[in-house]
Amino acid sequence: MTSQLKSIKKDLLEIKEKEKLPSELFVGEEHYHLAPAGVRVVIENTIDAITHYLKGKISIFVIASAWAAPRPENLKIRFERKRMKNVSIKTIDIKELDYDLHKYKSKEEFLQRANKLKEKIVRQLPLDECNADNPFILHCHGLPLGKNPKLSAAIKLLAEECGELKTPLWILNQVHDFAENSRPEMLRNLQYCTGSRDERFAAEIMYPSNRNIFYATINSRDAENLKMAGINEKRIFFLPNSIDTDFFSAKPITTKKRFKKQIMGAIEEYSKKNHYFFDSKRKILLSPLKCMRRKNNAESILLLKALNYLQDDLQLIISLDAHSGPDVNYSNKIKRFIRQEGIPAVIGIGADIISTSEKREKIRGRITKFSLVDLFAISRAVLTTSILEGFGFAFHEGWITGKPVVGRRLPYVCRDFQRNGLKLLHMYKKLFVDVTWIKNCEARLLKIFSRDVNKLRKKQGMRVLSKKSILREMNKTKFYRANGCKCIDFKDLSLEMQLEAIKTIFKDEQKIKKFIKMNPVIRRMWRMLQRKPTALVRHNRKVIMKKYSLRAKAKRLRRIFSIGTANYLRRVKKRKIDNRKIIYKYLDLDYIHPLTVD
Repeated sequence: MTSQLKSIKKDLLEIKEKEKLPSELFVGEEHYHLAPAGVRVVIENTIDAITHYLKGKISIFVIASAWAAPRPENLKIRFERKRMKNVSIKTIDIKELDYDLHKYKSKEEFLQRANKLKEKIVRQLPLDECNADNPFILHCHGLPLGKNPKLSAAIKLLAEECGELKTPLWILNQVHDFAENSRPEMLRNLQYCTGSRDERFAAEIMYPSNRNIFYATINSRDAENLKMAGINEKRIFFLPNSIDTDFFSAKPITTKKRFKKQIMGAIEEYSKKNHYFFDSKRKILLSPLKCMRRKNNAESILLLKALNYLQDDLQLIISLDAHSGPDVNYSNKIKRFIRQEGIPAVIGIGADIISTSEKREKIRGRITKFSLVDLFAISRAVLTTSILEGFGFAFHEGWITGKPVVGRRLPYVCRDFQRNGLKLLHMYKKLFVDVTWIKNCEARLLKIFSRDVNKLRKKQGMRVLSKKSILREMNKTKFYRANGCKCIDFKDLSLEMQLEAIKTIFKDEQKIKKFIKMNPVIRRMWRMLQRKPTALVRHNRKVIMKKYSLRAKAKRLRRIFSIGTANYLRRVKKRKIDNRKIIYKYLDLDYIHPLTVD
């Protein structure tokens, strides 16, 4: 490749630019659907970055099944309002791009359908307006996840056809999640999409290695996964997600008394209606997350109770409720628990009180839905307890609004942030609880891990492990010594065990004191909440503005687009694609938690 790119180890912001972008840019943003979700935010921020910070004429095509969007054309409408003369944005609705788990009778039938989908996509692209020096850049999101194997195959077929015909098109395949990571059904969808098990074919459509396909990952661990699968590291770009810093820097209206009173009244009304306890005099600890298993929300309840033991003046708001599958069941159990225990916590105000767009909603001049920044403004701090993230917006958003971010620090995500200058050492990596605080803790955990590990292994046709082997691994990876007792990290308990631990700890003052002593981070967090860490907030805000803003994303994209355009026609030595190492990696007990296995 013409660029000295070492994308896994070096941030694109630090690489000296050699290639130039063409004066006219054609970019496609492709996803399964346009429903409001994390990837939707990524696409919107990508479009914002391109249109605001890249020069020249820009044509963007948003390609997805648009039925799930609140307004099928809302991306187009949003950018048409900006009236940018050099920008054209078109939404292309292809219903076959949506989730599709259909299993075909044969490989021939599967490929026939995939080829038809490929043709349908191609017909929508302005390839006749492109050339070798100014190709169409198709930015795909989430293809290896297995939510539509036919689409994954269609994109691979598209790359093959364009490579053979030297069609001016190359693909940026952005990976957000891995099916191999505790998602056995998604991985199985890919392995059985042709009617019979075909692991090699699945790997090849998940991770195609055609010369005109490049990859983007949102963290360095994911880049290492792609290397393990056989993707050349020179074809992998590290593209962390961006934060709309202008939005989060906007002045909140809740700094004014009448608007603060109004939003507090709205939260109180919501709480009464949904049988939560809310007190406008208490300080708000904001968890801007969904109430769902991988967000580990019960841990925020535990922290709230511990902090209130030190000084009883906090309440918790978890902004969004779950909306699908097992997460709804998880959320219902959390809600029932906080109501029964009289815990000052509220779940799900986001849908009722906070606007889903950047604009506040009004009726006859009165605000009916506030901006998210208004909610941050009335909060004391941001709390995150998530145990499985690709990026983790919660690690950034609070700092921009002037609020400290506290809670669990995910090493594999936060090491990238810390490498870029964020200071997060005040956050904890583990939260210890004594195993004796949960009835038959070790035996119950052995049963759970034996079930989950062997469930994942069976899906891959691997031999079942004995309980003795799993117990040996548990003792290596799950149990710790703290203050002279055997402990487990709270995140490695099932929800039922977590709630039991909370009840047990807070029935006995000696246990509360022991828990806080075992986890000195709780007192440090309490002190931070009492006295705002102004210097830390200022430092982290400055880092995010520089490294994770839309402007920073535009710089990274410009380098990716120029390097890819300079190299997509070059011949490369093909490597064998095999994702078994990734599968084996995520079968290690280190990566398995009772809350995250589907």
